[in-house]
Amino acid sequence: PEEGGWLPGRGGPRPPAAPRSFSRGACGPPPFSPSRPAANEARGRTSEEALTIARAVDEVADALGATSAQVAVRWVMQQGGYKTVPILGARKVSQIEDTMKAAELTIPDELMAKLDAVSAPELGFPQRFLSNPQLRNILETEQHPRIDRRP
Repeated sequence: PEEGGWLPGRGGPRPPAAPRSFSRGACGPPPFSPSRPAANEARGRTSEEALTIARAVDEVADALGATSAQVAVRWVMQQGGYKTVPILGARKVSQIEDTMKAAELTIPDELMAKLDAVSAPELGFPQRFLSNPQLRNILETEQHPRIDRRP
């Protein structure tokens, strides 16, 4: 849900940052590298799909009376097993304290299904190919020995 640092609950993409001044010794990106907003845009992090996921997280947070960060972290935690471990990042102690409350939250199954559905990746090759009904018929029935095979 927070792919590429995209935080739900922030109201959409942030405006481009003001250019930094290098005259006073401020650190910043070198002139030849793209700005963070431009780099995020180039990587698809501010895509309509990412915004749709962020909006769904916001809706679930509103329904549960929680923050979007809590829902995003709990969503990852509630996936089951040890497949994923959420990594928390914050600039302020209060942000960490808020996000840690995700451990006390439970997302009901119907809301988990909503988040899972909105974030389901588009499966390409070979999944799309292997889900073809005619191919599955060949692979999963006794017809597959009838296929001429090369020696």
